[in-house]
Amino acid sequence: MWSKIIALSFGEISSLLGKFVNLISKIPGFKKLSGDRLITFGEKFHHKIIGAFEKVIKLAGVKDAAKAHKAAEILHMVVVGLLLYKGVGGMAAKFGKGQFAGATFKGVLNAIKSNELGVFLKDAFASI
Repeated sequence: MWSKIIALSFGEISSLLGKFVNLISKIPGFKKLSGDRLITFGEKFHHKIIGAFEKVIKLAGVKDAAKAHKAAEILHMVVVGLLLYKGVGGMAAKFGKGQFAGATFKGVLNAIKSNELGVFLKDAFASI
């Protein structure tokens, strides 16, 4: 289960790590660090996931590439939203059992998924 959750958010995780490395590179002594490769990798990974959703949607009968891409993005966000919904309950259960490390990890994954959903919704409403 963890691998599926992480796989869907791995592009976003890589991009966030790259941005964090770029932030650290502004500190004296860390100038040689660069997170640009992580950001690029994250974007490519995200496009591969969307491409997999597009293939499924095209197999379902959608012929227009632009519509298939938009439907793939929406389907991806629906899956991420469902995983977020399930993750909040899992995080609460871990906190209730005193498993703070696991709960914190679930919280981090939930925050990443929330960010993905927020960016998607912001872009969707900006295009209307």
